[in-house]
Amino acid sequence: MMKRGILRAGLWASAVVVLFVGAAGVLALCMLHKFNPDPPSNDFPNPANALEMQQQDIEQFSRLLAMDRALSPAARIEANRQIIELKAERVPLDRGRFHVALLRITALADNGHTNLYYGKGGPQNFIPCVWCCLLTDFMSCGQNRRMRIFWARASKASKTGRHAT
Repeated sequence: MMKRGILRAGLWASAVVVLFVGAAGVLALCMLHKFNPDPPSNDFPNPANALEMQQQDIEQFSRLLAMDRALSPAARIEANRQIIELKAERVPLDRGRFHVALLRITALADNGHTNLYYGKGGPQNFIPCVWCCLLTDFMSCGQNRRMRIFWARASKASKTGRHAT
């Protein structure tokens, strides 16, 4: 009789644990689907030239930006204006200028969550530069790479484009 009671309690405890784990799994999947949806399809034909490739990148970027709920209405209007300006370019921008233009649009979200990743293999590796900058007190990021100021408050606007020292 005692063994049967212990067995029954163990089975009920196991059932409760399985139920909670299952509920947590379903909740996690729902949260991932809600807050981390699949990106829009990238169903573009192969580009004929660099300008067409850049236009396809801008189009995909604008599709992704449309999914981002972090932009305020005013920031979204500004982002769309800047995207239209980029689409109007008739000469492809070099890689650095294009990346900075997209980063400026991304920065309009004004939060620490909206990021722009590029290249193969997923997110950029920020760790070496961060550690280097922390270790050298923001003076140099190894191999003469230094942090550059892209945005500053109006009172410090004269500092944009300079290296941080």
